[in-house]
Amino acid sequence: MGCLTEPTGQFLTVGKTRLHYRQVGTGPDLVALHGASGNLRDWDMGQLDRLAKRWRVTLFDRPGAGFTTRAPGMHNPHRQAALLRAALTPLGVKNPVLLGHSFGGTVALAWALDAPDTVKGLCLMAAPSHPWPGTVGRLYEIGDLPWIGALVAWAYPRLASDRLIDQSIRNVFHPDQPPQNYRRGLCAELATRYATVRANIADINRLKPYIIRMAERYGGLALPVEILHGDHDGTVPLDIHSRRLAPVLPNGRLQVLENTGHMPHHSRQDDMFAALERLREA
Repeated sequence: MGCLTEPTGQFLTVGKTRLHYRQVGTGPDLVALHGASGNLRDWDMGQLDRLAKRWRVTLFDRPGAGFTTRAPGMHNPHRQAALLRAALTPLGVKNPVLLGHSFGGTVALAWALDAPDTVKGLCLMAAPSHPWPGTVGRLYEIGDLPWIGALVAWAYPRLASDRLIDQSIRNVFHPDQPPQNYRRGLCAELATRYATVRANIADINRLKPYIIRMAERYGGLALPVEILHGDHDGTVPLDIHSRRLAPVLPNGRLQVLENTGHMPHHSRQDDMFAALERLREA
C-alpha cells in the first residue's frame, strides 16, 4: 500500500539533530507530540484543521521517527523534551500547551517536570506515567541488544506484511475502528525503516527506569493537566497509569473514556478539543 514517503514539513537543526516539524494556525501555542511508531502525520487526520482554527500548532517528528534524525542517548524522554524545548525559540513558540499521545505524553510529562515555567498546561492522551509489572516483552529486550537488535531491525520490514501492519493498527485502536485510510495517511511504512525500528525499540525497552524516577516528582507539578484515557486501552492500561497519576497531581483532571482504546486522539476528538479549551482558559 503506497503512501507519501517524502517530508510534509520543514527542517530545523538543533544541536546534532535535524528536526522535522510543521507549524500551522493562529492563536495560543500548542505543541503536539506523537506516540511510539508514529510521526507528526498522526495529528493530521481531521484534527489539525480544527486545531489550527484556535491555536498555532507546532507538530514535531520525535527523534528517530518520521524524518527527524536521532543522536545518541535520545531514548531518554528528558533528552527528547530538552531537544524539542530548544526548538521553540527559533520557531517563536512561547509558553505552549503540550498535547501528548502515548510515549509523546511521557515526553510531555518529562518536559513539564524539568521546565514547568516553559509550559502553560498538559493534555495527556493514553500516556504511560507509572511503572508497570514485569517487562515490555521479550521481543523488545532482544531487539535492544546491539547485534541481535540490528538483525531484528533489518528483518522487520522484510517480515512486516500488509496483513501484519493492518492487524497491528486494528489492535491498537480496538475496540474503536481506525479512520478510513489511516495507514496511508500516517504512512505506517515509515515505522518499518531500520533506524526507526531501532529507535522505537530503544524508547520502549528503556523507558521504565525513567518512569520510576518521574513518578516520584508528580506531586510537585502544579500546572493544569488534562488526562484522557480509554477504559479499553490494551497498550497503556488505564488502571496502571492515568488512574494513579490524576490523584497525585495538584491540578490534574482525569476523564475516563468509555469503550475506547489506545487512540482517543482519533476516536474521541471532541473530548480532546474540550480538554484543550479548558487549558486555553486556565
